[in-house]
Amino acid sequence: MKRIVGLVIILLFSACACPPKKPIPVVLEFRLAEKSSGDGRTEMLFEPTGEIFYLHEEVLLSNADIASAEVVMGERGPVVQVTMTFSGKAKWAQVTGENIGKHMAMLVDGVLTSVPTINAPILKGVAIIGGLFTEAEARRIVEGLTVR
Repeated sequence: MKRIVGLVIILLFSACACPPKKPIPVVLEFRLAEKSSGDGRTEMLFEPTGEIFYLHEEVLLSNADIASAEVVMGERGPVVQVTMTFSGKAKWAQVTGENIGKHMAMLVDGVLTSVPTINAPILKGVAIIGGLFTEAEARRIVEGLTVR
């Protein structure tokens, strides 16, 4: 009996001593979007509203521009708040300053998750990525953005 209990304890210890699962990287892209088609634009459906947007090819900001990310509560539930690197902050300020009134597409792993209208230059280097995420989905995105 002692032998069996000892074996069970060893097996339990071995199962608990496994290293934690490494987060799966997430690909984040910020691109300009239009309501009309044009050269080099890719048609994408924004599922929450059923709207069609046409995304420009150029990726204006990406994972390389993100310093940190966290889950915060938005008006409709969890959202992902990203803070830009020093150079990302400068790019974000320029892009938002030059494109007031236009749509900014935010894609997570190729899925269009948010398409806000740029209302003013964003100088603080912070962006909120909405998308009607569950808390688990938002946490997965944050963990995937912090994989280096």
